[in-house]
Parts: sequence; C-alpha cells; structure tokens
Amino acid sequence: MNIALTGASGFIGSVIAKHAANHGYSVTALVRETSKREHIEPYVSRFVTGTHNNLEATEQLLEDADVVVHNS
Repeated sequence: MNIALTGASGFIGSVIAKHAANHGYSVTALVRETSKREHIEPYVSRFVTGTHNNLEATEQLLEDADVVVHNS
C-alpha cells in the first residue's frame, strides 16, 4: 500500500512515516525545500519537494497513492 504523507519532517509525521515503513507500507512524503530530511530518509520511499498549495507537487504526491495522511 502506498501512503502519501504531508508533514513528514515534523515530529508526528516522522513517527507516522517510521511506523508505516516498519509495517511494509511505501511512503511518499511532501516536504518543503528547506525541510530537514535526514531523520526520515530510512522510512520514505520517495520525496516530493514543494507545498500542498503547489498543484504540480500535489499531483506528484498523489501518484499511485492508496491513502493520504494530511499532517501539515
């Protein structure tokens, strides 16, 4: 199952990403260009850089998504 996750670089989002990855889910994370990613890199399959206000970034985030977790 593919999860589209916003807010992945924050505390709650990083816990969601870790939990999902540890249970076999594929996580695509929408992150801002200035967001730190090192702490979530092991758990995120694909990063999309941008914001949810950007149509192109949102479309990329939702590609192949089965579930959306909007945490931003």
